[in-house]
Amino acid sequence: VLSGLADEQLAVQAVREGAQDYLVKGQVSGELLWRSLHYSVERMRIEEELRQVSDEYETMVQERTAELAAANAALKKMVSEVSGAGEQVRGALQGIIQVISLIIETRDPYTAGHQRGVADLAQAIARKMGLTEERVYGIRLSALVHDLGKISTTAEILAKPTQITEVEMSMIR
Repeated sequence: VLSGLADEQLAVQAVREGAQDYLVKGQVSGELLWRSLHYSVERMRIEEELRQVSDEYETMVQERTAELAAANAALKKMVSEVSGAGEQVRGALQGIIQVISLIIETRDPYTAGHQRGVADLAQAIARKMGLTEERVYGIRLSALVHDLGKISTTAEILAKPTQITEVEMSMIR
């Protein structure tokens, strides 16, 4: 913004609303004007890069979501196919889910034991609610894999010691 008014409140408002700078006529040297324009162009370039990276991440998130939806559908199909097959199949399913749970914990050792804790709590709540043992069992298995999506999240994001960005949160979702 190049203005004839030397008004600090107006300058702050202009910058808050997106202006790169607030310059007052008569107080602007060629060097100051050049620097302000240079910063503005650089800001536009960086914002465009951020938009491109954000678009790339959004595409990745959509692809991962589709993969997870397909995996979820396959797991549901498998569960429905084996639901009446007896105790042997039930044990095998539980073993598979435990392996998946261990894989998740390996990817994010910070939360090791978390799935089992959630499963124990969910099972206790389900029993207290008076659900059938079959339902309680299903809830327990579901709780063991509730963090399955972590498998597709990069280790750098899972182990990041600082707050995650909006883009990283989109990837997690």
